[in-house]
Amino acid sequence: MKLIDKITTTGAALLLAGGANAATLWTPAEISTAAWFDAADASTITDTAGAVSQWNDKSGNSRDLSLATGATNPTTGTRTLNGLNALDLIETDALQTAAAATWLNGTKYHFFAVLEQDVAGNYAGTDGTVTGGKLLHIGQTNGTIWKQDHFGSGGYSYSHTLDTSALIAVNSFLNTGSEVFINGTSIGSNAGPTSALNTDGPLNIGRAYNGGGLGKDFDGAMGEIIIITGDLTAADQELVEGYLAHKWGTQGTLRADHTYKIDAPTIVAGDPYGDWATGGELFDEDKNGDGVTNGLAFLLGAADPNADATDLLPTVTETAGGLVLNFSMLDSASRGTATLIIEHSGDLGDADPWASVAIPDSSSGPTDGVTFVISGSGMLDVTATIGSSEAVAGKLFGRVRATE
Repeated sequence: MKLIDKITTTGAALLLAGGANAATLWTPAEISTAAWFDAADASTITDTAGAVSQWNDKSGNSRDLSLATGATNPTTGTRTLNGLNALDLIETDALQTAAAATWLNGTKYHFFAVLEQDVAGNYAGTDGTVTGGKLLHIGQTNGTIWKQDHFGSGGYSYSHTLDTSALIAVNSFLNTGSEVFINGTSIGSNAGPTSALNTDGPLNIGRAYNGGGLGKDFDGAMGEIIIITGDLTAADQELVEGYLAHKWGTQGTLRADHTYKIDAPTIVAGDPYGDWATGGELFDEDKNGDGVTNGLAFLLGAADPNADATDLLPTVTETAGGLVLNFSMLDSASRGTATLIIEHSGDLGDADPWASVAIPDSSSGPTDGVTFVISGSGMLDVTATIGSSEAVAGKLFGRVRATE
């Protein structure tokens, strides 16, 4: 239902209607990632007849992966997870960064991986010196053990039976100890590794390290790898898990009380009106009884829902048979999805339907008989002229409608 707030003697009326805020799916682009590899994004993969020679980093840190020393090429375009492209690896396939992964040293780190394992094998690690915690091993190292190891300075093996269905694995090193999650459920935590990683070799994806040996390296499908360094809250971990689960089709395996068991994480568009109406006042209500609805008062620049907005209403004059409306309103950067619309009719919509024109942020027109002269920013000064050609039998009515 449309509610009339004011009808002036010149025939200009102010109306408003409701609406909803938009939401978009959350992605790791909303947070800081140390490295991010996404096989579903074809633009990040370089291949020759399906043989992958490079997998680019989406984090912005340029930690791109290329063919690892002594390895063979993973394959793209032959295997999918939830309908999305995944890389297919056998035990001899691996990719690695060009530079040493020293960005993992001396800090907390968190590896997120979407995997479908055909046989047991570590899916990630680092090359380097074989002593002093310089080699990293992560993955299902055999049929019953999931590994997290800083080779030479301690690690821990977590009991986990090989699962050949798609899963989300999270390996976290917390400076003093580690914890591993499979599909959002912790499979164990421990005091090891007891010291931070100290690698002097590149990051490997598809194997723990060069020379690890067949039977220890990854064999299966790989959808996405996300690495985050530093502190990570439980809420942010669940965000990443939820994003991966709903993207790759594993949400059914998340634990029952996981925040994103049912719905994927989303970003709700900014809500300037909600920030203005701090008491939860509805857009189409009139909080203070001044005859101006809350939404209209907001768009016209009232300080808050309790402020009298009558002095902010458009002034309307008649010029050469047309109507000229003058008022101020918030610009698009300040009002979110809410806006004002100019409408006009020659007979209040009886035989001549109301024509609607959204108010722009800059001068324009005529559009459907309305010309706008607009200046300023933040609060715009608006002059809207409804031309005399829109009159019917010498009558012309205009109104401003507020929408959310």
